[in-house]
Amino acid sequence: MSAEDDDKVGYCKPPKHSRFKPGQSGNPRGRPRKNRSIEAMIKHELDQTVALKEGGREIRLTKREALIKQLVNRAISGDLKPMQLVLAHLEKHKDIEPFTATEADDAELLRAMCSSQESLDQGTAPSIDIFFSDLFERPPISRLVLALFVPEQGRVATAPFIVFQFES
Repeated sequence: MSAEDDDKVGYCKPPKHSRFKPGQSGNPRGRPRKNRSIEAMIKHELDQTVALKEGGREIRLTKREALIKQLVNRAISGDLKPMQLVLAHLEKHKDIEPFTATEADDAELLRAMCSSQESLDQGTAPSIDIFFSDLFERPPISRLVLALFVPEQGRVATAPFIVFQFES
């Protein structure tokens, strides 16, 4: 190869003066960061844990829980604005009663699971999507696997039955 071949300019052969110098990056500032939405930033901050003193001892809560605790405490102390917020939230969700499973509910769930055993074995079981509409309802877990004891088979049934996954 001659010096003349090194000086040729063309496809995949940029001019010598415009080539990157050794040790020089082709993208010196790097890829620009993605702009996060305000909602994503608020959710991220609310999920951070903080240490608080309550009753002489230190407790760890998420900022979300600390915010609710402070809001309720200010409402109880007579501050009108937090009182209106808490009462409006209670009014909005007054019809929602906490669910307590009975033996009949458990039996119905077990019947439904056993009847769909064939579809579970084939991997075609239906999935259940759970959405939390309220900002304060985020569960403290990222994954929940419901395990059941199946008396007819004498074993514990786990993962193929019900798996809840929550986005963080």
